[in-house]
Amino acid sequence: MYENGNKTGEMTREKSLDAWGAGYHVGVLSANPDSHGKTTYDHFYHYKLKDAKAAVEIRATDCFGKVYTQNVFTTAAETDYPMVDNYPAVAE
Repeated sequence: MYENGNKTGEMTREKSLDAWGAGYHVGVLSANPDSHGKTTYDHFYHYKLKDAKAAVEIRATDCFGKVYTQNVFTTAAETDYPMVDNYPAVAE
């Protein structure tokens, strides 16, 4: 985890429900909802920012040494999920 270009710590794994994953397995793959709807997964990571106003970047390194970065994030805020008047949006 980097804040304003400085490494401030490591993210930690956290067990949590995965609504998107459960929806995919049950709705798309027709899996049993009893086995997927209540399962917790450990592929979520958590980190509490030192400075909530900092420019944030996450860097992850895979097992081959390739580094992936991300600096655009969504939150639970409604502004991160704007509605479109003609939902679903149609490409023109």
